[in-house]
Amino acid sequence: MFESLSIYEPSDEFLSAPDAVFPSLGDVEYAAEEEDTQTESLSILSTLLADFFKLREEVLGLWQQYQAGSRDLAAVAVATNTAIKLAHSMEDEVSTQLKKLGGVEELIPMVFGGACAAQGLHPEDKRQPTDDYNYRCYAETNLFLYNILCLLNAYKGQGLSDTCPSCNGKFGWYRDDHKAEDDRERWQEDKAALLELFADMHVIVTTLKGIQVQDEFVKGFKQKMQTKKIPGVWLAFGARIYLDVLKSLGSEVRRGGEYLKRITNSIGDVVREAPELKKGRHFKEAIDDLLMSVDQWGSDKDIFNTIRQVSGLPTRPSNFLSYNPMFCDLHVHDIRTAFHRLGIEFVSKGNLMHAVQLYQALRQEGILEEQEKRADLGFIAKIQGNSAFFLGNPPTSLEAYSKNFALTKGISATHWLPNRSTKNKKIPMSRAGIRTINYQARASMAFAQTNCGSTFATRGLGVEVVDLILNSSGWYKKHDSDGNRELESASTNDEKDSIKNKRKAAIRSLSPVQLTHQVCMAVDEEVPGIMLNYFGLGLTCRELLKTVRDAVDENIAGGSLSSGLL
Repeated sequence: MFESLSIYEPSDEFLSAPDAVFPSLGDVEYAAEEEDTQTESLSILSTLLADFFKLREEVLGLWQQYQAGSRDLAAVAVATNTAIKLAHSMEDEVSTQLKKLGGVEELIPMVFGGACAAQGLHPEDKRQPTDDYNYRCYAETNLFLYNILCLLNAYKGQGLSDTCPSCNGKFGWYRDDHKAEDDRERWQEDKAALLELFADMHVIVTTLKGIQVQDEFVKGFKQKMQTKKIPGVWLAFGARIYLDVLKSLGSEVRRGGEYLKRITNSIGDVVREAPELKKGRHFKEAIDDLLMSVDQWGSDKDIFNTIRQVSGLPTRPSNFLSYNPMFCDLHVHDIRTAFHRLGIEFVSKGNLMHAVQLYQALRQEGILEEQEKRADLGFIAKIQGNSAFFLGNPPTSLEAYSKNFALTKGISATHWLPNRSTKNKKIPMSRAGIRTINYQARASMAFAQTNCGSTFATRGLGVEVVDLILNSSGWYKKHDSDGNRELESASTNDEKDSIKNKRKAAIRSLSPVQLTHQVCMAVDEEVPGIMLNYFGLGLTCRELLKTVRDAVDENIAGGSLSSGLL
């Protein structure tokens, strides 16, 4: 079986044979395979536009939820602006590849023309000589943002130093009470709405320089005017989002501007009473800044028309605030977060803290009847949590009440050590200092910071940053990848641990669409806490404690206090 594996000696004939001569292959030239730059760039652009389309659908869905009454208006505005920032960041990641063929201004017409050809359409086949293009291609221009890029290009020559243009209605005016019936009317609506918008945005970026909160679309428009170049297709995406919101809301789009006035005026009325109490210079300056924003947006004055009048331009009522709920309600969000931050500073030490502690002690001792419960103090205790008012579990004895009060006033726990030396009669103080009320709405406050500053939109907001904000705010600890409070349905610790492990694997790989949804839900959930009137609570608790103190002084000889004091 294995005979063929035996070793054989070569024959003499084989050993004496000449060496074999191999045929010459001649000169061989090697060439590197050429990179198909066009195919690669078009593929990347197609993927980018597909992602943009998914973001558009998500944003439109959020506005429909607002319209149905299930989402806060400012929360949807923050999520919308975040979506534009994410689109900006997504394009930045692939901009090098797109620029190999001239950038999006060269590529968009290419893919648009190809899409039209695939449908048997020709953009130049106009029905009337005055038409801008073949309106039967409207669906393709909408999908590939071609029509908006054309309008942005037409406005590209305007610079920051140029006189504000006047929109004279040559191409008509957008009407929120009218619905287009065909593609010709849809394009006319788009054109009229954007040209009117561009004129007002020109005023914002050149004249109203004191506006600190600007959405990504406005920042990108300012960058375009500075460089006289379209910074990217993400700017057209922002314009398309504006049109989507404008058309989907119809006449209800005006509620955004009305909400801005209502919220700013109500907050202004509350805050104007705060300076009566002595506070530091920083606090007073912050109050002044907040009231300046309130005065800017809470009045009925048409600042755009006023500027046109001063500039000698034809005047007309501006629809900018009426038609731009994202811009309006980013300002609502900014004013609300400032209201929350300053309210916490207003009550951070003293009155609110000790009023809740007193309320808990009276409830614990059974002194207050059920009908004497304070809804305001109960609510603040719930949203702040026990850790804001008590060190450990809430106290249940007279000694524990006193000790907890002392600890929150900054006295060190070493004061109660049994073997503590009594030579030094000075009460030891904790390095942590006096306990203060906690800031709530951390996601809302973080996203408000991303909208501040009137600088150019030189970079977007990447998924990593959005993910970090949500994670740092504690949102992921309580919610699953769809934004639901999954832990509330768990009945055992094992179920909770299982949910947490699954969440870690799913949440940290969220897509831009999912992150946009999470941002909306996170901000929406924080609205009750961020709109809580800490100023009013602080003043109420101050009067309450003063009343209790006066009653104690009157009954110092041994009388009792009425529970009706609270």
